[in-house]
Amino acid sequence: KKKKYKKPKVDTKPIDNKVKKYLKARGFYEEIINQLDIKEYEHSYLGECIAFEYYWQDELIFVKYRNFKKKDKGRKYLREKGTKPILWNMDNIDTDEPVLITEGEFDAMACYQSGYSNVVSIPSGVDDYNWIDNCHEFIEKVDEFIIWGDNDKAGRKFQEELATKLEDKKCRIVEPIEGINDANE
Repeated sequence: KKKKYKKPKVDTKPIDNKVKKYLKARGFYEEIINQLDIKEYEHSYLGECIAFEYYWQDELIFVKYRNFKKKDKGRKYLREKGTKPILWNMDNIDTDEPVLITEGEFDAMACYQSGYSNVVSIPSGVDDYNWIDNCHEFIEKVDEFIIWGDNDKAGRKFQEELATKLEDKKCRIVEPIEGINDANE
C-alpha cells in the first residue's frame, strides 16, 4: 500500500545574520551556504531556525528544521509533518559519479565545502529508512555509494545496515578516524 504524503507549505526566507553567524562559527563559508540555498524559518515550536529544503526534480518535497540556539533546551530537529522523506541535495547529484551519503545536513555541507559536491544527507535518524522506498528511482541510477556515518555505535550500525539495503556491491564505507566524531568535525 502506497503511503500518501502532502506537499510542504512553508514560507522560508533567506537567512539573516544570526543564522549566518552560527553557520560560519561551525566552519561554513558564506559561498557554500548560498550555493546550498540554506534558508530560515520561524517555527511555532522551535522559533527561529534553519530550514533545509529537500527537492526532487525541482519540486519541494520535504523540509527539516534545525534549532540553532545553544541555550534552547528540547528538540534540535523537526520535520514538516506528513511530507515525503527523501535525501537532501538529491536534486544536485550526478548519478554517474559515486554518491556520498552522510547522517546529517551539516556533514553533507562539510563534504561539499571540502570539494566533494556529490553528497546527500539522510532526512531523519539512522534508524529511519523510509526514504529508501521514496528514492528508489534515484538509487537505481547510482552505481556506487560511499556511506559516512558518525563515529559511534549507531553510526557504524547505520553504515552496515544501509550498505545491505543498497546492495553491498554498490557501497563503500568510510572508516572512522580516531577522535573525529563526524564529517562536519
